[in-house]
Amino acid sequence: MSLANGNPVFQSVGGDASAATVTYKPTGATVAVTLSLTTVAQNVSTAVTSIASATETANEAKAAVSGFNDALEKATESSIQTSQIGQPGGVVGIDTGGGVLLNPITGAITYINAGRAGASEQTQLQFFSGSNSTASSALIAYGGTGNANGNLAFAGAALHPQNNNGGKLGTSNNAWSGIVTQTAPQVVSDANDKDIVGTLGNSGYADITTKLRAAW
Repeated sequence: MSLANGNPVFQSVGGDASAATVTYKPTGATVAVTLSLTTVAQNVSTAVTSIASATETANEAKAAVSGFNDALEKATESSIQTSQIGQPGGVVGIDTGGGVLLNPITGAITYINAGRAGASEQTQLQFFSGSNSTASSALIAYGGTGNANGNLAFAGAALHPQNNNGGKLGTSNNAWSGIVTQTAPQVVSDANDKDIVGTLGNSGYADITTKLRAAW
């Protein structure tokens, strides 16, 4: 090897050059480094192997990232986003108390559709309570032509207001057209609210008894 203009120039020579050495000063270094050509060749071979391995690893990582992105895109397409809760074409949410959230659209009526149009079978809304796995009560819709003329049946032990004397069955503007029962209606009243407590014929109520008999 000779120097031309300060740069190393290798010349072809005969014989084994594995023992030859090369001296160079890395950029920014103050001390020159001397290496044998054998060491240089080994370092180059190691670097080539490392580069090939790194390239293979990089390609595998690239393929894994691509596969992950594809899987994430598919999962996103089929997943339910929180932004869809209560929105048109979205999903119904459940609050922390287990209640169903039906968020009305501004200016629209909130409603629940049960059953399917044109169906002849019953549509049931079942309620579960107690220790059994079967429904404890239910609302059953059947019959009609789809013009608010169907039947709505109640299946359960009793249908009553939550609190005693807590509600009405119908109003003056929305009265029932009729009531059909197997037995006579029972009116629950309190004796403390009565002006007269006793029986007809009681001597203590002779005046009232006379008037009632006259009226009869």
